Amino acid sequence: MIAVPFLLSIALLGLAPTIPLLAIALFLFGMCHGSMDVAINSWASEVEKHMRRSLMSSFHAMWSVGAVLGAATGYVATAFQVPVYIHFLVTAVVTGGTIAPFLLLDWQSTIRTHVMRAAGLALPNSALLLVGIIALASGLGEGTALDWSAVYLHDVVGTAQSDATLGYTGFSAAMVIARLNADSLVTRLGSATVARLSGLSAVFGILLIVGGDTLPLVVMGFVLMGVGYAAVLPLACRATIWLRSARQSG
Repeated sequence: MIAVPFLLSIALLGLAPTIPLLAIALFLFGMCHGSMDVAINSWASEVEKHMRRSLMSSFHAMWSVGAVLGAATGYVATAFQVPVYIHFLVTAVVTGGTIAPFLLLDWQSTIRTHVMRAAGLALPNSALLLVGIIALASGLGEGTALDWSAVYLHDVVGTAQSDATLGYTGFSAAMVIARLNADSLVTRLGSATVARLSGLSAVFGILLIVGGDTLPLVVMGFVLMGVGYAAVLPLACRATIWLRSARQSG
């Protein structure tokens, strides 16, 4: 049900003529995007249960691939001076064409009825709150790499503007590769061990970024950050869904 408003919100971002209308469009897009995230992660959890193996990180790897493709299309649109509204309209149409076949599948969530009956606002328990804090920390790390890696490389390390993009490039590539391989590691080592190793990788990467003074060292730090954060959010999503299901059944 949320897919159609989500596509419309993408188009509205490019059509908003003023800042207040853009803010409204962004608010609508944020609500739709967040709702889609919740639904997709719930479905991924059901697929995991059906397949009886860890798959959540692989699904999140596709999110990382989509982020890279989105950035690439933005670069192309800018390079060819494509009007913003056309860029967003094309994005909405292509996205709709991509997800349309899946929307036509005759499939219903096995938890849909139960969740609908139990819907409502509930305060998180201590375990769920802890998972939420871990997810928050992961989001802060990813956002830092996205928003500040190029600024840090250019202003602090002193690299050329063209080289400043290498930090986030390395981070994104590491995220995709690590997420594609994280599920097998979770199966072999367990979620807790993978989460601990991920945290160590992220911390070591941050220390390398702060302490490094050359482009290769700092980029390697961002790569280690990408490896470290890759599995954390998928593991947090899986834990959240599991805790929610356990709470509702209890």
